[in-house]
Amino acid sequence: MRAASVVGFTRSAMALVLSVVVARFFGMAARGDLAFLQALVASIYLVGDLGVGTAVRRFATDSADKRYLSAFLGLAVGLVPGLALISGALYWLTAPDESIGSVTILAAMTLAVGAGITRFNTALLNAIGSFFMSQIVQLVETMMHLLGIALIYMVFGPSTESAAVGLAMGSLFGAIGSWLLSNSQRPKIRLDRNAGLELLGFGARTVPATASVGLLNRVDQLIVGAVGGSAVLGQYAVAASIAEALRPRAQAASQFAFRLVAKGGSNINKVKNLLRRSLKTQLLGSPLLCAAGVWLAAPIFGADFGGIGVTVGVLIAGELAFVGYVFGTRTLLGLGEPKSAAGVGLIALAVGAGLDLLLIEPFGIVGAATASLSSYVVACVLGFGLVRRGVGSAWA
Repeated sequence: MRAASVVGFTRSAMALVLSVVVARFFGMAARGDLAFLQALVASIYLVGDLGVGTAVRRFATDSADKRYLSAFLGLAVGLVPGLALISGALYWLTAPDESIGSVTILAAMTLAVGAGITRFNTALLNAIGSFFMSQIVQLVETMMHLLGIALIYMVFGPSTESAAVGLAMGSLFGAIGSWLLSNSQRPKIRLDRNAGLELLGFGARTVPATASVGLLNRVDQLIVGAVGGSAVLGQYAVAASIAEALRPRAQAASQFAFRLVAKGGSNINKVKNLLRRSLKTQLLGSPLLCAAGVWLAAPIFGADFGGIGVTVGVLIAGELAFVGYVFGTRTLLGLGEPKSAAGVGLIALAVGAGLDLLLIEPFGIVGAATASLSSYVVACVLGFGLVRRGVGSAWA
């Protein structure tokens, strides 16, 4: 668990470097366009994977059980091409930059293919308890994104189109890396009918939960891009990349908590300890991140980003609630309560999206950050209220 967290922090640092490179060398608008594209692709997979990523973690808690893993990979192979086409079509329809061309659309579809392969490989590794290797796979993906963008910049120079192509190329490199890294632990791809139906049945019940919870992380960027345009989203995306630097600890720990709860309620105390340590990490690191947002944003990212300090501070406050919400919803899913998790996610998503629409136009990115903070607080409070009711005295 500790090693996985270290790799996760390294990945977060690389993501911050990637954000710096795009902001400084491609410009604020390009940073916003890429943020919108990544948020859109992630959102499509949250719904389009039909919940099988969550289902396989629920059923395949024993790495010796290959039946569900094989069925999961069979389903994944069928889903990725269709979701890539949907990603390209929706990006063409909704992108903040209305002048995007066919090359950028093709890059969006390529990015979706690479992201899908990596996403499903990561879910497979999490399902068998290989959290360290899962983080390695995601680290390699981020490094390949950086390499792809650097190579394209050196050959074609700065533009939104070249940035998208570089990100797509890096995504494919990352997908190849994820496939090779998980090769030794990946079973043969075959669709066991009964196992596939079980995965789809449980997955369908979790889609509202996983989609609403995941969209809670993305809806603010999608709405900022739609309302404010690429340049404003570029500022907001940089602020978010600073504020979210400590997320890997909570994300890795909550994945482990999901697995513990799925094995039995006797592990609740271990989940509580993981939550305490994740909150401690966030509390200790928050002042440093606030300082970085106030004093280092302009020197590092460029003069256009000098006014994001308040936004970073509000987003960091939201990260404390994020730790609670991600633990709460994944604990509910581990307990086999997808309807409860869905209710939490949908209510918080409605709060966040509603406040985004109300606050972004008058208050800009500070309004978006406030909406994000509010939605995380709602999800955290509701989620843990349901967890306490579900496990009773075990959480006391």
